[in-house]
Amino acid sequence: SEFDADPDAIFFEGDIGTMLGGVGSDVDIPFAAGYLWSLYFLSKGLVESPNLPRKLIFKIGLTIGLTMGIRVGGVLLWGYLGLFYAIRYLQLSKRTWQPALWLRLLGQATAITAIAYTTMICFWPWAQIHPLTGPWQAIQAFSRFSEYHHSFFNGQYVLNTQIPRTYTLQWLILTLPEFVFAGLAAWVIGLKQRSTASLQHLLLLFSGLFPVGYTVVSHTPLYDGIRHLLFALPPLVILAAVGLDNMLKMFVQAKKYLATAIGLLLGMVGFEMVRLHPHQYIYFNWIFAGKVEQAQSNYETDYWVNSIKQGLAWIDANPRWHPGDRKLRLGSLFPERLALMADPNHIDCNVSPDTADLYMGGTRYDYHRTIPGEVVHIIRVETVPLLYIIRPDSSYQNDPFFSNSPAMHYRKARFYEEANKMEAARQAYERVIQCHSAGAPSSILPDHLFVRIGNVYLSLERYQDALIHYLKAAKTAPQSGLFYNNIGVTYSRLKNHEAARMWMQAALDVEPTYFSAHVNLGELWELDGKDEKALEAYLKARGLRPDTAYLHDRIGRLLYRLKRFDSAIRSFQKAVVLQPDSASVHYNLGTAQMGQKAYTKAIPSFQQVVAIDPKHFDAYYTLGKLYSYQARYPEAIIAYQKAIAIQPNHADVYSDLGAIYVQVGQLAEARAAFKKALTIDPNHKIASKRLEVLSR
Repeated sequence: SEFDADPDAIFFEGDIGTMLGGVGSDVDIPFAAGYLWSLYFLSKGLVESPNLPRKLIFKIGLTIGLTMGIRVGGVLLWGYLGLFYAIRYLQLSKRTWQPALWLRLLGQATAITAIAYTTMICFWPWAQIHPLTGPWQAIQAFSRFSEYHHSFFNGQYVLNTQIPRTYTLQWLILTLPEFVFAGLAAWVIGLKQRSTASLQHLLLLFSGLFPVGYTVVSHTPLYDGIRHLLFALPPLVILAAVGLDNMLKMFVQAKKYLATAIGLLLGMVGFEMVRLHPHQYIYFNWIFAGKVEQAQSNYETDYWVNSIKQGLAWIDANPRWHPGDRKLRLGSLFPERLALMADPNHIDCNVSPDTADLYMGGTRYDYHRTIPGEVVHIIRVETVPLLYIIRPDSSYQNDPFFSNSPAMHYRKARFYEEANKMEAARQAYERVIQCHSAGAPSSILPDHLFVRIGNVYLSLERYQDALIHYLKAAKTAPQSGLFYNNIGVTYSRLKNHEAARMWMQAALDVEPTYFSAHVNLGELWELDGKDEKALEAYLKARGLRPDTAYLHDRIGRLLYRLKRFDSAIRSFQKAVVLQPDSASVHYNLGTAQMGQKAYTKAIPSFQQVVAIDPKHFDAYYTLGKLYSYQARYPEAIIAYQKAIAIQPNHADVYSDLGAIYVQVGQLAEARAAFKKALTIDPNHKIASKRLEVLSR
């Protein structure tokens, strides 16, 4: 028996994806709250150690565990626990060795760690599956942050993998309120006056600055402003408040003037919060950023399109947009988010933006210039536009506001691509390039554009043109393995496997964890008959994504060819667990079990195949053979008859069915089956010989 064929495993990729789960915006604020909560109890513990009451030990462990259950970055709190309690030991012991004190603090830290870890496990499914390695793998994944995302920064869109090291510092300078800078400066001045700082204050300072410093040194890929480091801001704000309070206490004679100055700084922030409402999260300070009015031309503002709610309120307040006989068809390029806020009784969000009554587009990524039409309303904060409400009308595509928009032409290209109109897609992509050349601002990165055009040329089988554009993409972003991978795919289409492997390896040189490149490399080795090398590549891919069913299936088939039946069966069994509704993987498991001559085990596998796919000819035919091996002749007859019902012109099945009829003494039926086999294939030697024996 042969394995079921599967589609060509050579992946060609082109979409710049978004972040995967676990680090999304939905946990930014809860994580910041948990982080601050944990710091509060850690700070209390520093004061009360070494006489920590059990309740406080439990509270410290619980809050750290809950924070880690929200996001693995909470592991920092374990580091703070170890570092600052070690410093506390040095304070208490006066830098002399005191074993009893050391053991006491170590026991408390161990209890806190155990409580934290247990709590984390309870709220983190991944850690429940991988209790020892899971957190470490998550930390590595977050630091690597290999998913592509681009943000508006310093007046241009940049990939998260290509942001400058100054990214975090710039956002802090631009978005921290002025009173925080003044307060931190006051705290430093007060430190000079006192010559020492309390351990609690140092904990606040370290917990605020260390995450920032780490992202700068490690060049961690970030996006969406400062939101991934939101948790580091409250400790700095608290320390700033301490600094301002100390300043008032130190300069008693100037207290009135200092209080006035502090009041003005706080008033500036309060005024902005009222002015920006309900979009306080787009705040930029006055001194360094020039408020949001100046910052908007260089930095992200409403990146989560919070303005949707105001847009819906405007629509609700305008009777013109209330169709009496049906729901309002409201389009968006982010319909899921829109549907969360829209009234489903009056608004239908599951519509194409082009055919909607109204379209909502935020200014991020030029969504507001993507769907041409009449601009009926703009949601603004003062003079800053956040959301456009547009009545879609294709006649507006020649309006300069839309015709010079790379976003509109790019969307048309993607539409044509999905409709398999590749030549039209190519022309639309070329129009995007023309807009770029004319200096039109664009959220579409050049490397992204080049790889999409390369994909179109690949579909058109214009391989040299595809290579030219992939090479342009690779030159623009040389640290992206995706482009090297696609070059390798192009060479594989040209049947130049050696060059294809070279480029796949280049992809892995820059991104060793590039899953698709490992799979593609394995496929190329397999096509050239180098099964051992193919297996090595597939195993590396499996190590990156152990829960990928088709990869276990592919490895199993390779092991089967190498006659490693036990390993093949184990691999197929994993595929079955991961994809229990796949007839193919059940069939392949049964085939491997037959290779091991484990016929009794193979029968349930093939039974599962026909339960999933009642039209699976090979499974019925194989079941007929297996039943006959075990002298289960009535079942064998039924299986062969079902196979014949699916493929009535298969000579082998009639020949084997005739043999079973002989075994049960139904000689007339056997003779008819052999004759049918010979009618289909007059040269069928086995059927001919069986009929000859039966006729004697």
